[in-house]
Amino acid sequence: MKTKIFTFLFLVFIGVFTVFAQETSKKDAKEKKKTEKENQVKALVNSGSFVFIADRAMPQGGRTVDLISYQAYVKFQQDLIESSLPYFGRAYRGVGYGGDSGLEFEGKPENYNLEDGKKNVKIINTRVKGDHDSFNLNLTITPSGYATLTVLSNNRNSITYTGVIKALEKVTE
Repeated sequence: MKTKIFTFLFLVFIGVFTVFAQETSKKDAKEKKKTEKENQVKALVNSGSFVFIADRAMPQGGRTVDLISYQAYVKFQQDLIESSLPYFGRAYRGVGYGGDSGLEFEGKPENYNLEDGKKNVKIINTRVKGDHDSFNLNLTITPSGYATLTVLSNNRNSITYTGVIKALEKVTE
């Protein structure tokens, strides 16, 4: 009888220890994957060449607009920023009624500033002059790659976009 009890307890101990070891390895794998993603995002931001892909727009004083049907992006490069974002909000001047093409501009970034924020957040502030307006861009990037872009303009209300950052695709000709 004692041998049966001893054998039973031994098997229970082995089973519990195996389950605990599997839990630890799952946590380690998840933590390793998270660390790899954070390192990729950090390298991408530090390189200065990436694209912000917007999935939602939040105009000042308006409803949130889902951007699934739009190709909304801002390409950040060291010598050029190219934007193709829809605009929802109030324009003050320089935009004819019904003739607005959104925040479509490209130009050389001025005063490009990359800062480290709290909790490993990266913050990019820059200014870009378009054909008819100038834009202040404030991009906040979390370690997981999610980002928030706020665009301030001389001729329009501010607007905020949320989305993700990704590597720029190289064009082959």
